[in-house]
Amino acid sequence: MPWLRVTDSDGNTTDAPVHDGLLIGRGKDAAIGTLALTASRSHARSKASGNGWIIENLARTEATLVNGQPVQTAELSAGDRIEIPGLDMVFCTDAPAQAPQPMSGSTVTSVDGSSA
Repeated sequence: MPWLRVTDSDGNTTDAPVHDGLLIGRGKDAAIGTLALTASRSHARSKASGNGWIIENLARTEATLVNGQPVQTAELSAGDRIEIPGLDMVFCTDAPAQAPQPMSGSTVTSVDGSSA
């Protein structure tokens, strides 16, 4: 299963599995959250696509960047860097080296929506 290595603006890092409809943003429904005020409540979403995954920009004002380029949708490959305000993520397809660790004081929320 693919996953994202998520780093927030304070340098805290966690790993989050990718699933169809994974929501990223500052809203309460976001599985991966940020407190950055320039991020939309629903900023980006992952979607299954054929044999792979895409990221879809949902924001009206701030861009979602993939490898430094603004995108509306982009097919993801291992190692792609995804950026939204307050979060830097790397798309990974191999198994993480270790289980995700809790992050104290983090702005990243767990996949089930609880604070990490």
